[in-house]
Amino acid sequence: MNLGNLSLFTLGIIAYYIFVYRMKGGLVGIFPLGFEAINWLWLVAGYGSMVCVFLILLKIKSPEYFYDEAVDLLITTLSPFQLIITFILGGVAEELIFRGIIQLWFGLIPSSVLFTLIHVRYLKKPYMALETLCLGLILGTLYILTKSIWICTVAHILMNMTTAWIIKSKKINYTPVI
Repeated sequence: MNLGNLSLFTLGIIAYYIFVYRMKGGLVGIFPLGFEAINWLWLVAGYGSMVCVFLILLKIKSPEYFYDEAVDLLITTLSPFQLIITFILGGVAEELIFRGIIQLWFGLIPSSVLFTLIHVRYLKKPYMALETLCLGLILGTLYILTKSIWICTVAHILMNMTTAWIIKSKKINYTPVI
């Protein structure tokens, strides 16, 4: 298990408690769970949109431009079980922080921009930064439509798992640009 994700998860829980539960007086976005039939449709639409953004960007630029050493290390060294745990912890933490707190207080655009900036290693890779911004906007829109952190979290985890599967199964040439 990734200690960084565990720390981020813990930070997300604490920050949510302070900035939402204590200041807003409830578990905004947490309950109800939001798994009504319409939200399942939004989940599929959001996840599909994220996959489409990824595939469109891969058509614009070759996969080598999306290469990231940390992602490669994570995907090649962790077992599938460890990857799933890492994606769950990271997804829950990021969605609590960016949708549950930042978007609740500051709105969709600031939360999406901050979501992109927190993935700092992507900032020198314009297509990865653009993809991350688009994903943040899609996840934020899902939160607006469903009012559920859980729908956003499931979409986030599914997208991370899909990307890992594509890279791990060598569906794309995931090597650095020379």
